Amino acid sequence: MNNQFVLTRLNRDDNKTKHYYQGQQLTSLKLAKKLKSQSVPTIVLLDPEGDYLLHISGFIEAQKLEPVLEYISSRAYKNRSFEEFRRLQGL
Repeated sequence: MNNQFVLTRLNRDDNKTKHYYQGQQLTSLKLAKKLKSQSVPTIVLLDPEGDYLLHISGFIEAQKLEPVLEYISSRAYKNRSFEEFRRLQGL
């Protein structure tokens, strides 16, 4: 699954560093807001084109995160809800 994701870190308190996202130049703070990151830590998941899919606020155990990552990496989000995916996977 490691080859399915790109991990990066964003300091949402940084108002000087500039990032390019979807043709816009944004500070870390503005990018965090655009990606709906309102607390720390937050995990943001984007599709391969960089479009926002979902975010998870707060700490999450690895065993609870794994089904979410499988849902995204399998691209099941294109055809079904996460709840339906979990049910079909027997989770």
